Amino acid sequence: WLFCFKLISLGNDLYKLYIEWYVNGEIDYQLSFFQACRTVPYLLLEDGDFLLSVLKDLGMLLLFAIGGSIGYIVNLTRRINDTESRAKFRHDVDPSYVEANTGSGYIPGANDSPVLRNAGYGEKEKIYLIKEVRDHEIIYRKYGKGCEELVVDGKVYAEFLFKGIAKPHTMSATVFGMRIEVGYFRINYINVDGQQVASSTRWI
Repeated sequence: WLFCFKLISLGNDLYKLYIEWYVNGEIDYQLSFFQACRTVPYLLLEDGDFLLSVLKDLGMLLLFAIGGSIGYIVNLTRRINDTESRAKFRHDVDPSYVEANTGSGYIPGANDSPVLRNAGYGEKEKIYLIKEVRDHEIIYRKYGKGCEELVVDGKVYAEFLFKGIAKPHTMSATVFGMRIEVGYFRINYINVDGQQVASSTRWI
């Protein structure tokens, strides 16, 4: 298809050139667009330098096409992996389960940071880190444009809003008796009670 596209493009250039020659009085006839396209293969066979130039152009177009395809596949793979991670780790909080795993003396929510909202899944999501600590799922993610969130068991407890590229920052909250900190400073990290429990490289 690249070769056909190139032939049509050369045919169009030849067609315009004949129009210019005809208007300037250099020739007394014109070629139709289809005649110009049919003439191009004969020109390629007769002129080796012209053929070599066309092949070089086709090679460059092919490289750009391959590069674009690779980029698309990489981005698609990342989105699939993010979706699978979200499906694997997302769940709702079961109050009885929370009480059973935090001790009968623990009162859910009494000493916790307030919940900002339920975690959404309608916008584009990039999960930086996921870690299960004491039977609770902690997610550090980017959600939509210009928003990073600290999510615990499907609830958003902290957010960081920004424009453009996010600067180094820390979000923190107390959830189920754990002091949780997530953020970015050279690396992505999740800290629980002062101990780093997860980290990853931040590329952009």
